[in-house]
Amino acid sequence: MTGVQTCALPISGNYFVSIYDSACSTTMYSDTVNVTTYVPPTASFTYSAAGQLLSFVDGSSNTIGWSWDFGDGNTSTLANPTHIYAQAGTYDVILNAASSNGCSKADTMQITIHPLPTVSFTSNNVCFGNPTSLQNLSSISSGTITTYSWDFNTDGINDNFNQSPTYTFPTAGNINVILTANSNFGCSMTYTGTVTVYAQPVAAFSTTNNCEGIASSFLSTSTIPSPGVISTLLWDFGDNTNSPLSNPNHLYANDGNYNVTFTATSS
Repeated sequence: MTGVQTCALPISGNYFVSIYDSACSTTMYSDTVNVTTYVPPTASFTYSAAGQLLSFVDGSSNTIGWSWDFGDGNTSTLANPTHIYAQAGTYDVILNAASSNGCSKADTMQITIHPLPTVSFTSNNVCFGNPTSLQNLSSISSGTITTYSWDFNTDGINDNFNQSPTYTFPTAGNINVILTANSNFGCSMTYTGTVTVYAQPVAAFSTTNNCEGIASSFLSTSTIPSPGVISTLLWDFGDNTNSPLSNPNHLYANDGNYNVTFTATSS
């Protein structure tokens, strides 16, 4: 028999080794060899998820080195690394644990990364005091969205849990609204959108020269909170005549009491 011969030795110690020629029944060479056997490492790990962040915890023993392959082209040599997967899918995570004597062991675990919901909504623009309809446009590529929560004033408190609610905002302006969607796999995503509630103008006016035969002067004193703008005015003088001017003059044909209606409309 020629070449390199191997054998598995159970423990360290001195071993008497002979090279024997079977054809001639002759011992060709003998010697005592000191053999040291090393305890190999054990490789194992666990992981936990907090949102998109995965935390890996090494459970190996007799280990001084770690080589992680997360299955998506990313690696780490930390004992307890963290990792965020860019895409949903199934990945084989491999940990190679190495001992101080150069021995190594590997442990493999298959991990499934579920998709995040895609969250968005639209809303109709309304005048202050009217309800806003919020249309939920959220979706998910696999699995289902099981719950929704709405924060109408970004105070961190959920105000509504309907899929597409209506809500009357207590103030006018451009208001940030937060929608959170949760999947059946526990994956969560939020979206912040702007809802516009237009301020209502306050219509008011004064009048002078209310004598027969003299044109009465009408003066608009209407206001609207910023950034609202009053764009159109309409006067109904109560005698079947009207005017779109800001500050018109009007001559009544006869004396009497007239109900003047003044309407201010914002843009």
